[in-house]
Amino acid sequence: MKSFVRFGLMTLGIIFLFLGVIGLFIPIMQGILFLIIGIYLLTITSKRCKTLLERVLVRYPKTKKMYETHVEKFERIWRKESKL
Repeated sequence: MKSFVRFGLMTLGIIFLFLGVIGLFIPIMQGILFLIIGIYLLTITSKRCKTLLERVLVRYPKTKKMYETHVEKFERIWRKESKL
């Protein structure tokens, strides 16, 4: 992966994580959704983040189910937009 694309994805991941943490405390924002998008973007670019996520998902099966549901939604939306 090109370094500038990797840097951009990592930056977006961190921004989404930050928005997710804020969203947990502000009822208007969807904090969990922003957190999941941020984690997903970071796992694309970082092996360390991917390993950490895999450990968490094995330890917490309910979280794994919720994560997989949101990732499927995100990928469906991504595919629709890329076809346009």
